[in-house]
Amino acid sequence: MVLFDANGDLIIAIGKTIIHSLWIGLLILATLRILLHAIPGKHAHLRYLVSLASMLLLAGSVTATFFLLYAPGNQVETPFGMAESLRFVSQTMVRGSASETAWTANLVFLLCSYLYFAGLLYMLFRSTISYGYIKGLRKTGTPVHGEWEDRLERISDILGIRRKLSFLQSDRIQGPLLIGILKPVVIVPVGMFTHLSVSQVESILVHELYHLKRGDALINLMQLFLEGVLFYNPALWFISDIIRREREHSCDDSVVLTCKDRVNYAKALLQLAEQQHYIRLAPGAGGSNKHHLTARITRIINNKPMKQDTQERIKSLLLFAGALILVLAISGFSSGLSFTNHLEKTNENLKVLSLLPLESDMSIQDTIRKPEKPEMPKHPEELDWDQIKEDMEAARQEALEDID
Repeated sequence: MVLFDANGDLIIAIGKTIIHSLWIGLLILATLRILLHAIPGKHAHLRYLVSLASMLLLAGSVTATFFLLYAPGNQVETPFGMAESLRFVSQTMVRGSASETAWTANLVFLLCSYLYFAGLLYMLFRSTISYGYIKGLRKTGTPVHGEWEDRLERISDILGIRRKLSFLQSDRIQGPLLIGILKPVVIVPVGMFTHLSVSQVESILVHELYHLKRGDALINLMQLFLEGVLFYNPALWFISDIIRREREHSCDDSVVLTCKDRVNYAKALLQLAEQQHYIRLAPGAGGSNKHHLTARITRIINNKPMKQDTQERIKSLLLFAGALILVLAISGFSSGLSFTNHLEKTNENLKVLSLLPLESDMSIQDTIRKPEKPEMPKHPEELDWDQIKEDMEAARQEALEDID
């Protein structure tokens, strides 16, 4: 059974990588869920790092799979145009079952590649729109001066942040955000200073500054990039969702340790939940999912992590089993393709041998010389008997002389 059949060109290798990355993602996701069940919920930062490592492992595994499948020196002669591919496959259908199976599989890989590039263009367009939205927040935001600017600087000093930080408020958002990597900006919605108490606003600002201190904006950018490149893989979206959830849990724990008032902080999050607009573009106190925000508030008030029920464990085991089944299915598909390719080459060799003549008229020169034999007369009548007698007599006389 051949799992990695490295015999394709670039387009086919991409298609094969897409197929294989599905079971790789499921296997990593199932393993991650099992690990998270073993790590207590109070260790949110550790759970966050494990989730982040699983995403990097998935990205690295997909990259390694592509290089295992892509063999530039052993390319399949296949037309790359869609119309040419369909025409070529339809012509090869009459060549036999082995050829039909091989080229049908290659057509599946080609279609996967074309669909992937189409989806990649859509994700690129979506990222461009998102970048324009973030850039617009910088331009349209109103700088915050006075007392709240001083409070932000004081909180930054307490947390050990020495970077230059901008503070804006905007009417285009309903929840606080941290954007920018080289030039970070904290943006809060207009009216937050009047709807929340001073201590609640400070707790929200502490949350945003913890995101800045830990470099979550850069990690979030990496997540957005991988979500764009591996958009077709459902396991990546689940892992990315887990990362965002554990990241907010970790920041919540840090805010509670700093502010010492978990109830007040939970009330501030509850106020945000009533009018929050959830986005995935940047880390913020409101998170990117209303269900996650509600679970966070419950977790903060109860002062203990949510219990993992038996149903979640069963889901993890089912994911693991599904990943193994998918491995066997895709491996069998690849093995069948390799067998049909080998069978097709064998049939071509037999056809070539059948064209050769059974008997050849070509003479092969013998390089081994045979010993030369004296020429014998064809008939006894041609012998000179008188000469033979004279020779025998001469030989007898010589023998007698030697004796004397």
